[in-house]
Amino acid sequence: MGKTKYSRQPPLPKTGNSLRFVKQLFTPIAVKTSGKDLRTSFKNTFETANAVKGMELLRAMDYLNAVIAHERCIPFRRFNKSMGRCAQAKEFKTDKGNTPPF
Repeated sequence: MGKTKYSRQPPLPKTGNSLRFVKQLFTPIAVKTSGKDLRTSFKNTFETANAVKGMELLRAMDYLNAVIAHERCIPFRRFNKSMGRCAQAKEFKTDKGNTPPF
C-alpha cells in the first residue's frame, strides 16, 4: 500500500505576504484516513463515511457526537436491505437510517 497523506496544504503564494492570507493557507482543508484490520462492519463504515463526506471538520464532529447520543441517525442508502425505518432519516430525504454501534 502506498504512502498516505493525512492533510493537504495548498502551495505558498508567489506574491504578497499578507499575514491573514498565510494563516489561512496553513489550515488543513482536506483530511484522509485509512484503516487496516478494523473490527467493525464495512457496511456501517461505508455509510458513516458517506454521511460525513463533504462536511467541515467541526460540523462532522458535532454530527457524529449527536449520532452517538442517539439524537440523529446515519442514513443508509446502499446497504439498507432488511433494515427498519427511522424517523430521523427524513432529514436526509430517505426513510432508512440507523445509529450504528461504535
